[in-house]
Amino acid sequence: RGKFAMKALDVVKPLGSEVLAEPYVGLISELSGISNAALKKELQKTTDTTANDTQNNNGEMRSKDEKKGVKTESAYIYAARFILNALIFKKSFAEYNDDIEGCLSDETHKEIFAYLKKCKEKSAEPLVSSLYEEAENTPELDAVIIPEKIFTDKKDEKKYYDDSLKLIKKESLNREKYRLGEKAKAETDVGKRNKIVSEIAGIIKKISKI
Repeated sequence: RGKFAMKALDVVKPLGSEVLAEPYVGLISELSGISNAALKKELQKTTDTTANDTQNNNGEMRSKDEKKGVKTESAYIYAARFILNALIFKKSFAEYNDDIEGCLSDETHKEIFAYLKKCKEKSAEPLVSSLYEEAENTPELDAVIIPEKIFTDKKDEKKYYDDSLKLIKKESLNREKYRLGEKAKAETDVGKRNKIVSEIAGIIKKISKI
Protein backbone atom coordinates (compact mmCIF):
# COMPACT_ATOMS: atom_id res chain seq x y z
CA ARG A 1 0.00 0.00 0.00
CA GLY A 2 2.87 2.31 0.81
CA LYS A 3 4.60 1.67 -2.50
CA PHE A 4 1.36 2.30 -4.39
CA ALA A 5 0.81 5.57 -2.48
CA MET A 6 4.36 6.79 -3.25
CA LYS A 7 3.99 6.03 -6.96
CA ALA A 8 0.60 7.75 -7.03
CA LEU A 9 2.05 10.83 -5.33
CA ASP A 10 4.75 10.95 -8.01
CA VAL A 11 1.95 11.41 -10.53
CA VAL A 12 0.34 14.20 -8.48
CA LYS A 13 3.55 16.15 -7.73
CA PRO A 14 3.69 17.99 -11.11
CA LEU A 15 0.49 19.86 -10.15
CA GLY A 16 2.71 21.88 -7.80
CA SER A 17 -0.08 22.97 -5.45
CA GLU A 18 -1.82 21.42 -2.45
CA VAL A 19 -5.11 22.92 -3.61
CA LEU A 20 -4.84 21.30 -7.05
CA ALA A 21 -3.62 18.04 -5.54
CA GLU A 22 -6.43 17.82 -2.95
CA PRO A 23 -8.88 15.69 -5.00
CA TYR A 24 -6.14 13.24 -5.95
CA VAL A 25 -4.78 12.94 -2.42
CA GLY A 26 -8.27 12.01 -1.24
CA LEU A 27 -8.53 9.31 -3.88
CA ILE A 28 -5.07 7.93 -3.06
CA SER A 29 -6.05 7.84 0.61
CA GLU A 30 -9.24 5.95 -0.21
CA LEU A 31 -7.43 3.40 -2.40
CA SER A 32 -4.44 2.86 -0.13
CA GLY A 33 -5.98 3.20 3.31
CA ILE A 34 -3.29 5.73 4.28
CA SER A 35 -4.49 8.90 5.99
CA ASN A 36 -4.85 12.20 4.12
CA ALA A 37 -2.57 13.89 6.67
CA ALA A 38 0.29 11.42 6.07
CA LEU A 39 -0.06 11.70 2.31
CA LYS A 40 -0.13 15.51 2.38
CA LYS A 41 2.96 15.56 4.61
CA GLU A 42 4.82 13.27 2.19
CA LEU A 43 3.66 15.30 -0.82
CA GLN A 44 4.86 18.56 0.78
CA LYS A 45 8.22 17.00 1.67
CA THR A 46 8.90 15.68 -1.83
CA THR A 47 7.68 18.90 -3.46
CA ASP A 48 10.02 21.02 -1.32
CA THR A 49 12.95 18.71 -2.05
CA THR A 50 12.29 18.88 -5.77
CA ALA A 51 12.13 22.66 -5.73
CA ASN A 52 15.36 23.01 -3.74
CA ASP A 53 17.25 20.60 -5.98
CA THR A 54 16.44 22.28 -9.27
CA GLN A 55 17.43 25.93 -8.99
CA ASN A 56 19.05 26.92 -12.29
CA ASN A 57 22.01 29.24 -12.93
CA ASN A 58 19.80 32.34 -13.13
CA GLY A 59 18.32 31.71 -9.71
CA GLU A 60 14.95 30.79 -11.22
CA MET A 61 13.10 27.77 -9.93
CA ARG A 62 12.23 24.95 -12.27
CA SER A 63 10.94 21.54 -11.16
CA LYS A 64 12.47 18.21 -12.14
CA ASP A 65 9.13 17.27 -13.60
CA GLU A 66 9.27 20.26 -15.98
CA LYS A 67 12.77 19.20 -17.05
CA LYS A 68 11.58 15.64 -17.36
CA GLY A 69 8.65 16.85 -19.45
CA VAL A 70 11.02 18.31 -22.01
CA LYS A 71 12.93 15.02 -22.20
CA THR A 72 9.72 13.03 -22.47
CA GLU A 73 8.48 15.21 -25.31
CA SER A 74 11.76 14.79 -27.16
CA ALA A 75 11.70 11.03 -26.58
CA TYR A 76 8.10 10.93 -27.83
CA ILE A 77 9.07 12.67 -31.09
CA TYR A 78 11.90 10.21 -31.73
CA ALA A 79 9.64 7.27 -30.90
CA ALA A 80 6.82 8.44 -33.19
CA ARG A 81 9.26 9.05 -36.04
CA PHE A 82 10.74 5.58 -35.70
CA ILE A 83 7.32 3.90 -35.65
CA LEU A 84 6.10 5.77 -38.72
CA ASN A 85 9.36 5.13 -40.57
CA ALA A 86 9.11 1.40 -39.83
CA LEU A 87 5.51 1.34 -41.11
CA ILE A 88 6.36 3.28 -44.28
CA PHE A 89 9.22 0.95 -45.15
CA LYS A 90 7.28 -2.14 -44.00
CA LYS A 91 9.78 -3.43 -41.47
CA SER A 92 9.06 -7.05 -40.55
CA PHE A 93 8.42 -6.21 -36.89
CA ALA A 94 6.15 -3.21 -37.58
CA GLU A 95 2.46 -4.07 -37.68
CA TYR A 96 -0.16 -1.51 -38.69
CA ASN A 97 -2.49 -0.77 -35.78
CA ASP A 98 -5.32 1.79 -35.71
CA ASP A 99 -4.58 2.44 -32.02
CA ILE A 100 -1.38 4.24 -33.03
CA GLU A 101 -3.44 7.02 -34.60
CA GLY A 102 -4.87 8.17 -31.27
CA CYS A 103 -1.38 8.36 -29.74
CA LEU A 104 -0.05 10.88 -32.27
CA SER A 105 -0.07 14.58 -31.35
CA ASP A 106 2.13 16.12 -34.08
CA GLU A 107 0.15 17.28 -37.14
CA THR A 108 2.72 15.97 -39.64
CA HIS A 109 2.68 12.59 -37.91
CA LYS A 110 -1.11 12.53 -38.15
CA GLU A 111 -0.94 13.27 -41.90
CA ILE A 112 1.59 10.49 -42.42
CA PHE A 113 -0.57 8.01 -40.53
CA ALA A 114 -3.64 9.11 -42.50
CA TYR A 115 -1.73 8.23 -45.67
CA LEU A 116 -0.71 4.85 -44.23
CA LYS A 117 -4.31 4.22 -43.23
CA LYS A 118 -5.46 4.97 -46.78
CA CYS A 119 -2.87 2.53 -48.15
CA LYS A 120 -4.07 -0.12 -45.72
CA GLU A 121 -7.70 0.34 -46.76
CA LYS A 122 -6.78 0.09 -50.45
CA SER A 123 -4.29 -2.76 -49.87
CA ALA A 124 -1.66 -0.58 -51.52
CA GLU A 125 2.05 -0.34 -50.77
CA PRO A 126 3.08 2.96 -49.15
CA LEU A 127 5.40 4.99 -51.39
CA VAL A 128 7.63 7.82 -50.24
CA SER A 129 6.92 9.77 -53.44
CA SER A 130 3.17 9.51 -52.86
CA LEU A 131 3.58 10.45 -49.21
CA TYR A 132 5.19 13.75 -50.19
CA GLU A 133 2.13 14.44 -52.35
CA GLU A 134 -0.35 13.49 -49.63
CA ALA A 135 1.24 15.21 -46.63
CA GLU A 136 2.48 18.77 -46.25
CA ASN A 137 6.19 18.96 -47.06
CA THR A 138 7.71 19.90 -43.71
CA PRO A 139 11.09 19.33 -42.02
CA GLU A 140 9.29 16.85 -39.75
CA LEU A 141 8.24 14.79 -42.77
CA ASP A 142 11.90 14.61 -43.82
CA ALA A 143 12.84 13.60 -40.27
CA VAL A 144 10.41 10.66 -40.43
CA ILE A 145 11.66 9.48 -43.82
CA ILE A 146 15.33 9.71 -42.85
CA PRO A 147 15.81 7.73 -39.61
CA GLU A 148 17.92 9.18 -36.79
CA LYS A 149 18.78 5.74 -35.43
CA ILE A 150 20.49 3.06 -37.47
CA PHE A 151 20.61 -0.45 -36.01
CA THR A 152 22.97 -3.19 -37.10
CA ASP A 153 21.20 -5.78 -34.96
CA LYS A 154 17.59 -6.53 -35.94
CA LYS A 155 16.80 -7.58 -32.36
CA ASP A 156 17.81 -4.14 -31.12
CA GLU A 157 15.72 -2.53 -33.83
CA LYS A 158 12.64 -4.54 -32.88
CA LYS A 159 13.16 -3.80 -29.18
CA TYR A 160 13.41 -0.08 -29.91
CA TYR A 161 10.19 -0.29 -31.92
CA ASP A 162 8.36 -2.08 -29.09
CA ASP A 163 9.69 0.43 -26.55
CA SER A 164 8.63 3.29 -28.83
CA LEU A 165 5.08 1.94 -28.98
CA LYS A 166 4.95 1.81 -25.18
CA LEU A 167 6.30 5.35 -24.94
CA ILE A 168 3.76 6.96 -27.29
CA LYS A 169 0.93 5.08 -25.55
CA LYS A 170 2.07 6.41 -22.17
CA GLU A 171 2.45 9.91 -23.61
CA SER A 172 -1.09 9.77 -25.00
CA LEU A 173 -2.50 8.63 -21.65
CA ASN A 174 -0.53 11.34 -19.84
CA ARG A 175 -2.02 13.96 -22.15
CA GLU A 176 -5.50 12.67 -21.37
CA LYS A 177 -4.68 12.62 -17.65
CA TYR A 178 -3.58 16.25 -17.84
CA ARG A 179 -6.74 17.22 -19.76
CA LEU A 180 -8.94 15.58 -17.14
CA GLY A 181 -6.88 17.18 -14.37
CA GLU A 182 -7.58 20.62 -15.81
CA LYS A 183 -11.25 19.70 -16.14
CA ALA A 184 -11.35 18.56 -12.50
CA LYS A 185 -9.78 21.83 -11.34
CA ALA A 186 -12.49 23.83 -13.12
CA GLU A 187 -15.37 21.61 -11.96
CA THR A 188 -17.28 23.03 -8.98
CA ASP A 189 -19.72 20.13 -8.56
CA VAL A 190 -18.18 17.69 -6.06
CA GLY A 191 -19.93 14.65 -7.54
CA LYS A 192 -18.81 15.43 -11.08
CA ARG A 193 -15.29 16.21 -9.90
CA ASN A 194 -15.06 12.89 -8.06
CA LYS A 195 -16.19 11.12 -11.22
CA ILE A 196 -13.41 12.84 -13.18
CA VAL A 197 -10.89 11.90 -10.48
CA SER A 198 -12.00 8.28 -10.80
CA GLU A 199 -11.37 8.48 -14.55
CA ILE A 200 -7.89 9.81 -13.81
CA ALA A 201 -7.28 6.90 -11.44
CA GLY A 202 -8.24 4.51 -14.24
CA ILE A 203 -5.75 6.20 -16.57
CA ILE A 204 -3.00 5.98 -13.94
CA LYS A 205 -3.73 2.25 -13.66
CA LYS A 206 -3.44 1.86 -17.45
CA ILE A 207 -0.13 3.72 -17.49
CA SER A 208 1.26 1.46 -14.76
CA LYS A 209 0.44 -1.63 -16.83
CA ILE A 210 2.29 -0.51 -19.96
